[in-house]
Amino acid sequence: MEENNQSTQELHWYAVRVFRNRINGIKAQIEASGRETYRPMKVVDAVEGGALRYKEVALIPALLFLRSDITYVKELRYKNFGQMMVYTSAASTEPAPIPDSQMEAFKKATSAYGNKDVEVMDDVEGMKLFRAGEPVRVINGIYKGATGVVKRIRHDRKLLVAIEGVTVIAISKIPMEFLEKI
Repeated sequence: MEENNQSTQELHWYAVRVFRNRINGIKAQIEASGRETYRPMKVVDAVEGGALRYKEVALIPALLFLRSDITYVKELRYKNFGQMMVYTSAASTEPAPIPDSQMEAFKKATSAYGNKDVEVMDDVEGMKLFRAGEPVRVINGIYKGATGVVKRIRHDRKLLVAIEGVTVIAISKIPMEFLEKI
C-alpha cells in the first residue's frame, strides 16, 4: 500500500484478535508498515530461581489495537486470513472504528504503571453495567484523565472503562474524591 493512500484516508483505531500466539508477528508486520499499535499490558509478580521479579504480560492475551486507515485494515485481514479477526460493527462486516475518546480513556486506564487494580470484565456482563452508570473522569492519581462509569461490582466500587463491542475493564481502589462527574 502506498503511503499517500494512508494520508488521504482518515485514521482510526481498530481492534483485532490474533489466533494461535501469532500476535508478535502481526504486531511487527503492522509496525513495519509505519502504523501505530497498542497492546494492553500489566505487571505481575513472578518468582524465578528463588527471586521475585516483575514481569510484563498481556492484560488481554490475544487483543491488539492499530491506528490506520480502513483500506490497510482490510488488506491486513485478507493477508492474515485465519490468523486474526478484525472486530466489526454489529450491522455489517466492515471493520469498526473505535472513537479516539474511548481509545484514549482505555489507554490511560491500561497503561498506568503497576496497574494491578485492573481486571478484564466479561464483555457481555461489562457492557450491561457500563450503559447504566453515570459518566465520570479521574482527576488525580495514576489513572488521571481516564473516563468511564462507576458501578458496584461484588461489593466494591469500580470504574468501568469500555471499548464498545470489544472489551470492558474495571479499575478498583480509586478514591471517590479523585472522580468528577462529566
